[in-house]
Amino acid sequence: MSKLTYLLCALLLSNVAYAEQSAQSVNGQLHLKKKNQSVACTTLDIQERSAAYMGNYPCKNDEVYDFKLEQAAKHSVIILGADNPRGAKDCPLDDWLFYLEVTSDTPLDTEWTSIADLKLKKTGEDVLPGLKMQKNDYDHGNIAGKLSCVNTLPPR
Repeated sequence: MSKLTYLLCALLLSNVAYAEQSAQSVNGQLHLKKKNQSVACTTLDIQERSAAYMGNYPCKNDEVYDFKLEQAAKHSVIILGADNPRGAKDCPLDDWLFYLEVTSDTPLDTEWTSIADLKLKKTGEDVLPGLKMQKNDYDHGNIAGKLSCVNTLPPR
């Protein structure tokens, strides 16, 4: 095998490996929107991340009312909370915190869902078909329009 053929094969194989790795890292998206809006003001890929403070995103802090999922992979976790992450990897629990897990065997697409309605769901209860309340940690406070912290975890 010539050196040129060897290099071309190596390049091709590395591109295939990169494409497979990239495809595996896409676990769907979380869309967030403001009150009375029809489109998302912020979209986050579902991936390992430090907790996202909404003040750093177009939706801004305390302006998000609804969420929806797009192509969310089974066992992905979405964490929504009322409090600033204060530099932590996770959203803190002061007022409220909701842990949602995708249970659908196929990539999950949902309609817009009110974050305030999550307060009514018990731990272990379905929020929507294919989406379960993994943990409802409501302590106190308003929910509508008070989202400050978001975290996502890909399937493990």
